[in-house]
Amino acid sequence: MISVAAVVTIAFNVPLNNALAVIDPGMLTAADAAREWQRYADSWTAWNHVRTIAPLLGSALLLVGARYPGT
Repeated sequence: MISVAAVVTIAFNVPLNNALAVIDPGMLTAADAAREWQRYADSWTAWNHVRTIAPLLGSALLLVGARYPGT
């Protein structure tokens, strides 16, 4: 079974990293580079928060289920 964190990494973070990797910084003005970085960082950070919160929520639900089995 694949976790939500793995799905988010594969579907969102990796493509964002790959898109950033192909940008040639020598071909951008400072303003363009700042704009590209801001676009990347905003999106990557939002998905990284999802990637962090999902396993924490799963762990919390597992603990609740272990504490109150069969209810």
